[in-house]
Amino acid sequence: MSNLITSGEKMWELYEKIPKELQNVVFSEDTDEKISTICKNNKIENEQTIIDLVQGVLLGVLPPENTEKELIERGIKKTLSKIVAEQIQKNIFLPVEESIKKLYNKQWKPEQKNNSTGPDNYREPIK
Repeated sequence: MSNLITSGEKMWELYEKIPKELQNVVFSEDTDEKISTICKNNKIENEQTIIDLVQGVLLGVLPPENTEKELIERGIKKTLSKIVAEQIQKNIFLPVEESIKKLYNKQWKPEQKNNSTGPDNYREPIK
C-alpha cells in the first residue's frame, strides 16, 4: 500500500507545485461532494480512504492508473474497487485530465531503452 502523504507540510509543498486547475480541485467542495456521493452509493464507510487516494493522484504522488489497485490494497473488494475507480476517474479525474497528464508527464519518465550498437551477448543454450 502506498504511503501517500505523510505530513501536512509535505502536502502543502506538493500542492504549491501542481497546476492551478488541480489546486482548485484538490480541496474543493465539489470534489468533497463527489467523493461523498461515490462512498454513499457504494456503501463505503471510510470516506477518508477515498479522500486520501484522490488527493494522492491530484497532488502527483499516485498515478491515476493505480486507483483500482490502491483501493484493493486499502481493503475494498476487487469487484467494488473496479466500480469505484471508474466513478472516481469519470467524476473527478476526467474533467481535469489534461492537467493530470501534464503533472505525471513532468514527474514520470519511461525507462529509456539502451539503443547501443555494442556486441550482442545472447548465446544459444547448449543442448
